[in-house]
Amino acid sequence: MTRERLLTRDLLLLLAGFFAIFVNTTMLVPVLPTVVARTGGASGAGLVTACFYFPAVATQFRVPQALRRYGARRLLVLAFLLLGVPCFAYLLGAKGETAILAASVFRGVGFGIATVGTGTLIAELAPNERRGTVMGWAGLAAGIPPVFAPALGVFLERSVGAGSAFLAAGLFGLAGAAIASVTPDRHASRPRPAGLLRAIATIHFGWPFAWFFLVSLCRGAALSFVPLWLIHGGLSSSEAFLLLFGTTAYVCRWFGGRLSDRIGLRTLLVPGALSSLAGLVLLASGQGPALAVVFAGLLFGAGYGLLATTSQMDMLSRAGPDGFALPTTLWNIAIDCGVGLGGVVLGTIASVSGYGVAFWVLPAALGVALLLILLEPRVSP
Repeated sequence: MTRERLLTRDLLLLLAGFFAIFVNTTMLVPVLPTVVARTGGASGAGLVTACFYFPAVATQFRVPQALRRYGARRLLVLAFLLLGVPCFAYLLGAKGETAILAASVFRGVGFGIATVGTGTLIAELAPNERRGTVMGWAGLAAGIPPVFAPALGVFLERSVGAGSAFLAAGLFGLAGAAIASVTPDRHASRPRPAGLLRAIATIHFGWPFAWFFLVSLCRGAALSFVPLWLIHGGLSSSEAFLLLFGTTAYVCRWFGGRLSDRIGLRTLLVPGALSSLAGLVLLASGQGPALAVVFAGLLFGAGYGLLATTSQMDMLSRAGPDGFALPTTLWNIAIDCGVGLGGVVLGTIASVSGYGVAFWVLPAALGVALLLILLEPRVSP
């Protein structure tokens, strides 16, 4: 018997779209605050992130209904246009803070639609027995850009000018729109009667949402403030930590998906949480030995990669064979809210108690996530 092909044309198109989403967005993460800070100072630079993530999360709450009503193809074309076209608006108003913030709002809406819509389609098209492997590939497609795109954006901004980074990001957005125009046109099927907020409060989704929200909060806090915590050079530097974290996290997202199909996702949850916890303990322990920083990046990255994939699989398994839009939306909201709030929480604590105390909050939060994983009730879809 011939084995069914896993990566079909439609899945490959969707994975290419996922790649385009995260090149477009992560390339400008370090560029936009730099441009705005020249005229609007630190407060203006901080608003860029808020103007992107808050509209993204608000939009994600409405995407499942929009998928059922309008179908995936036209929504994804719209999403990629919203990600790409405002980048050209940046070119026209590169020195105007208001124009940049307004364009960022539109890009946030596009990001909210694109992540949920593409993720839902990938989950629906993946074979049941190989869904973990497919979600691992999706994690790799989304995870490779953050390894190189931010550095590429900074390089373009410093060597050629910010306009070159805006142009490159815009072209990836338009490429995504072209890809979306030939993706399968599907409508989300059999929605659950409960809305997203009610779903979070249920035992089906509330438990995995809660512990992955804490994991995402730790990631957002650590990645936002590690440059201010690891102040030495070489292997003890924040650059070394971030490179090791980024590379290991997304390799393990891919590997974790394949492994979950073979041994089950429950087998990977506790090792993933323990690895993340160990990495955060090493990170909080001090600014000294290079070996500690190296293992902090490796362990936290490996643990986060496993938990990112298995948490998504956990939520999808609770939804059953239909209704993938709702768990995909919840998973994306857990990431975006967690990452967004992580920096706020750690920054607030650090302003009162210093970074030496604040970074110990992260292993404490991860410990709570581990406890929730251990106590998570088994439920049927």
